[in-house]
Amino acid sequence: MKAKTVQPFVNRVLIKREESCSVTESGIIIPETVRKKATKGTVIALGYEVRDMPMEVVVGDLVLFTQYAGTQIDVEDEGEYLIVRYEDIVAIEN
Repeated sequence: MKAKTVQPFVNRVLIKREESCSVTESGIIIPETVRKKATKGTVIALGYEVRDMPMEVVVGDLVLFTQYAGTQIDVEDEGEYLIVRYEDIVAIEN
């Protein structure tokens, strides 16, 4: 399954989550089990309700979302994606 074949429904947005930092500036390695999940990502696809309404988010935008937002999906060889409600997006990063 490719992420480009995943089409979110209604008011959902497909986001490619950014990788969180695994090494601090001082060189300490942070294990994945204690690392916080990134709350930033790139919009890959929009649900039809989001596309049909005048929204602030478009495909390709870098957005910030709430920490526990969405449903995580793992796409083989492509990494982690999230399907989040449009309402869980809190900002667009310029």
